[in-house]
Amino acid sequence: DPWFLVMGVFGTYPLNAYGPLFNLLAPVAQFHPLLPKLLFAYAYLLFMVWLVNRREQGRAGLLFVLAWFWCPYAWVELAYFGHFDVLVGLLCVGAIHARAKNREAASGISLGLGALLKYLPVTLFPFLALDRGKIHPRVLASACLTIAAGFLASLLVWGPSTFQPLFF
Repeated sequence: DPWFLVMGVFGTYPLNAYGPLFNLLAPVAQFHPLLPKLLFAYAYLLFMVWLVNRREQGRAGLLFVLAWFWCPYAWVELAYFGHFDVLVGLLCVGAIHARAKNREAASGISLGLGALLKYLPVTLFPFLALDRGKIHPRVLASACLTIAAGFLASLLVWGPSTFQPLFF
């Protein structure tokens, strides 16, 4: 049970307060403990390659890419600590980019996957599903269906403890 409860100063709480998709990273770590860190670094590297290859950037875009590459956050958080927040961030960027390109279903799926990793991307939901009073039903439906499918799969595998982080 990835959400088993531990006793703390203020009562019991789940040791893992992440979404159900986060648990799919555990088998990767069993092959080798550094494999998830490598996955996160490669995801970041692929994003950097994508940024460099964008044609509409111009000179300011190149300066942005250089600043992004030398940002100490990536080197410390990814290379040293191996935090998975880069995956969440990339899924959020993917959702925003897809929405800007009017690929609404892809935007909702990306947002849903980000929320299944860590619940914070849900805060982007109203900004992507609403635009100047207009509701974008494909973003809404694809995000909700992705999240529902993820929770249903987790419920089938781990049972009701799936919802422990939400109550936490």
